[in-house]
Parts: sequence; C-alpha cells; structure tokens
Amino acid sequence: FATGRLLEQRGQGKEALEQYFKAVELDPEAVEVYRSLVPLAIELDRVEDAMRYAVKAAELDPDDYELQLRIGAQFAAQQDFASALKYLEQSLK
Repeated sequence: FATGRLLEQRGQGKEALEQYFKAVELDPEAVEVYRSLVPLAIELDRVEDAMRYAVKAAELDPDDYELQLRIGAQFAAQQDFASALKYLEQSLK
C-alpha cells in the first residue's frame, strides 16, 4: 500500500494502481487501500475495476455514506437503476 501511495504521489498512476491491487490481495479487509484505489482507477478510466472495489469497500464500511452515494450515482449513470437505488438508500441510512 505504501509503495502505491509513493508511486501515486510521483505521478505514476498505472504503477500505483498495480501496487494497490497487490495490497488488496494481501489484505482484502483494508478499507484504506480501497479508498485510494477507487479514485485512481476512475482517473485511469478503469471504471469496472473502480466499481468492483468500491462495492467491496462499501461492504466493509457500510457507514461510509459518501461512498454509498458515489456508488449509487455511478450505477445510475450506467442506467443500473436497481443497484443505484440500493446504494442511494443505504447512503440515507
């Protein structure tokens, strides 16, 4: 995870993302890794990866209403309204 952060700070986004993927493999319960991984994946136009990991982060931290809201908005943009509604309702809780 630390290597990913360092690479991201140096502007080496693709390499940083690979390190974040490795960090998730090593500790799939580390919410902090997902919080770095998801925005970087979006920035690098890896929306499918970002969504997959965002959903996992939301499962690990269901009280993160901002993340729930972002996931809901992304599903709505993809016209997956059933999934969007699920996450938007969760964000309200």
